[in-house]
Amino acid sequence: MKKVLALVDLIRPKQWIKNLFIFLPVFFAGKMNDIEITGKAITAFAVFCLMAGVVYIINDLKDVESDRAHSIKKNRPLARRAISANQAMCFAFFLFVSALSVSFFFTTKSFFILILVYFTTNVLYSFWLKHIPIVDIVIIASGFLLRIYAGSFVTGIANSYWITLLTFVLALFLALGKRYDDLCLDESGSGHARIRNLDGYNIAFVTFSMSIVAAVAIVSYILYTVSPEMQMRYHSSNLYLTSFWVIIGFLRYGQLTIVQKRSGSPTQLFWSDPFLASTVIAWILMLSYFIYVVRV
Repeated sequence: MKKVLALVDLIRPKQWIKNLFIFLPVFFAGKMNDIEITGKAITAFAVFCLMAGVVYIINDLKDVESDRAHSIKKNRPLARRAISANQAMCFAFFLFVSALSVSFFFTTKSFFILILVYFTTNVLYSFWLKHIPIVDIVIIASGFLLRIYAGSFVTGIANSYWITLLTFVLALFLALGKRYDDLCLDESGSGHARIRNLDGYNIAFVTFSMSIVAAVAIVSYILYTVSPEMQMRYHSSNLYLTSFWVIIGFLRYGQLTIVQKRSGSPTQLFWSDPFLASTVIAWILMLSYFIYVVRV
């Protein structure tokens, strides 16, 4: 039983929340109540979870020794020797074949190609691209873009330029927050400098960059809510009210990052911080009201 739990822990189920971005095209199109379309998105979500598990295993196999020197990552299954490298590789192969099989037989050709791109990009990131400053955070952000396009390809719902832009800047903000945490750990000596591209960053630059990206994200979202196109689509001129939750969310995440220095894992913050989680949930509920109640 402990071995099974270790294998589950290896593929980081708590990180699967990031794959919910697949549902964004469906959500903003007002089609979440369409069983057929939502079912296709769920299939894509499952494939991404499987393939993300493969990526996490490859990354952990590569960094197992440095993870053992990390204050938090030393608790990962491979780092603490809860499972062997051979067991991890076998599990990764099983997940890889499963993900490709489901995507090939039950989704579209475009989605199948996209999932291969996602895998290849992440492997390149693990072995090379994460050591190139700025390129590393762009690659992380592109992973979120691939998710929303996966949702689009599998459901046939086109992405708006608003969704694409907002997803990219939000992902950049989260990636910068992670780099801020890496720098704090490096300065304290508790994280070990396992990421060579920290030489391309410092606290001042990352703080400056987070401020710019947050400003772009907030202004872009406000423009989205007051645009005539969106007001006509959702039959309301009050969509801007959801902006308050977005602003509060960015402020809270910035506080957790800069003041409390807890931005190592955005998904972990969501699960562990009631303030941030409540803000995100309130935003989703209010936006759902405009899309699925007012719009009808």
